[in-house]
Amino acid sequence: MGPKGPISVPALLDQLAEAVKPSLGGGTAGSAGIRILIDSKAFGVQKKIGQRARARQAELIPRFAGTVREVIASWAIEPINGEWQEYLTLETAQYIGWIEEVLDPERLYHPNAPCPSCGQQFYGEDRDKTLAVRYLDPETGERLHISQLAMWCQACAAEWAGDEVLAIAQAIANSTK
Repeated sequence: MGPKGPISVPALLDQLAEAVKPSLGGGTAGSAGIRILIDSKAFGVQKKIGQRARARQAELIPRFAGTVREVIASWAIEPINGEWQEYLTLETAQYIGWIEEVLDPERLYHPNAPCPSCGQQFYGEDRDKTLAVRYLDPETGERLHISQLAMWCQACAAEWAGDEVLAIAQAIANSTK
């Protein structure tokens, strides 16, 4: 409850749709056109969720057609066997994670270097950088002390902390000289 009554929070799918909406990008005075900008990451997540939700629905109840919201909502009300229910719960949790990452991204640094453990530099369909370093406190936004740094590989799940992160950073810096 807020000071003036219940607090209303828009559904995550609504927040994602709002993040995708085009914004008018201003040109300079006298420019001939108006640029329409959309958040490409939000759009990509919205598209991926739509495709995956419809694909899961086609496997589960082929005759059902509806919006992505209706498809996902049907998973909660349709009689579904336990194995599918567990799978769809995990699938939905993954959608939530993707949306939350777009709406409130964790500020990470992604070094342009291969993983010291598996050697991969990029992973996934989007060819994201494998290494991620948490250098800000998620609660305060302040820079972390070297002893609190965390780094991991998103391809092989190797993890490093503190002085190990510093040593890897120094090795990366020396390899680019």
